[in-house]
Amino acid sequence: MVSALELKRFGEIVFPVEAVLSGPRLRISELIALHAGSVVRIGAPTGSNLTVTAGGSPIAAAELTVLDDHRVLRIVAIGATR
Repeated sequence: MVSALELKRFGEIVFPVEAVLSGPRLRISELIALHAGSVVRIGAPTGSNLTVTAGGSPIAAAELTVLDDHRVLRIVAIGATR
């Protein structure tokens, strides 16, 4: 078992974290037409369940929600995925 002191040494390591939302299928012509400020609607409505990954491995379950007019992820379980 790893001690808390041993884990603390890893506290400053930066890891890519992502939550992948389902998105639309676009034609090549639609991709080419995108520009700064373009809006592409995603397929995940508020309340959707998502898996959060770090370094490609699932680390948490989350829910897509709204906070202060921004769509955000609310972590609902750490170390478990749906």
